[in-house]
Amino acid sequence: RCCVLIRRNASPQKSLSKYLSSSPASSAAKDFQRNTHQLPKDYSQYYKNNLILVKKKMDIKEGTIIHSAKESYQLREFLDEGAFGTVMKGKKLETNEDVAIKIFKNNNKDILSLEFNALKRIQRIDADKYNLVKCIERFGYRRKVFIVFEMLDQSLHDFMRKRDGSPLSMSEIKTISWQLLVALKGLKSIGLVHTDIKPDNIMLVDSKSQPLRVKLIDFGLSLKLDDLITGSIFQTMPYRAPEVRLGLPLNEAIDMWALGHILTLLLTGSSLYPCDNDFNIIRAMVRMQGMPDRQKECADRRTLKFGKTLSEDVFFFFKTFHVSK
Repeated sequence: RCCVLIRRNASPQKSLSKYLSSSPASSAAKDFQRNTHQLPKDYSQYYKNNLILVKKKMDIKEGTIIHSAKESYQLREFLDEGAFGTVMKGKKLETNEDVAIKIFKNNNKDILSLEFNALKRIQRIDADKYNLVKCIERFGYRRKVFIVFEMLDQSLHDFMRKRDGSPLSMSEIKTISWQLLVALKGLKSIGLVHTDIKPDNIMLVDSKSQPLRVKLIDFGLSLKLDDLITGSIFQTMPYRAPEVRLGLPLNEAIDMWALGHILTLLLTGSSLYPCDNDFNIIRAMVRMQGMPDRQKECADRRTLKFGKTLSEDVFFFFKTFHVSK
């Protein structure tokens, strides 16, 4: 901790700026100096852990200008909103380059840690080569956390919706599937499992200049392979793998299952299974694909619960799983 001496007739803002200029320079200190004139005089200002913080939260709205240690950005328009954050279209003020800026809602430490760790791992490989969205930078500003990504066109979900769910041709599906398989190969090479692959998280790069060029986005729920705990719930309901539903051992194959389901959706224009609950989805799987290997074992209570509640035509499926003692 330190104390900043304030001379008589000198404003606290000028005194703090003078202290920062004389202290060991950090990126946060330099950025604070550069942007001090834009902060109201009555704010209590400080910096910590390379994040610029003030007591009053910043209102997120179109036209707001935010600053990192490297760049200044203007928030232009809202693009999407999820459970943990909002995505806005932004612009680098120095180059006028369009970017996508993810703004976290509550700065949840667990969610931030997951995404930051995933992005650090992705930096080990060539994101563009492996069809993964490119992260430009991440920073904190006025008690908000921002991640800046390259600007992409539209999600696969929106692309299909504009086509009224009309199926793609086999050649188009091959083009998309190859790119996503490369993306999964890249994630596997760094020991990362996405756990939330769905049409909303697959983006077309530029539908005009690069038709059907896609990239995988949103690593906010990504986990290291070693962190996949048997019995945990991952993935959106329609794309959830059977081993997740039944509490079986988990690995990166859960991402492959989600991808396969998406490719079926592109081919047929509709979901392979019902999308309302695990009970109906499991029943549809059994009727469509038959019983699984009788040697499978499951010690998870969720499977026993299914077995007690399912109708007789499906109950035999769960009797093939026995509890290890």
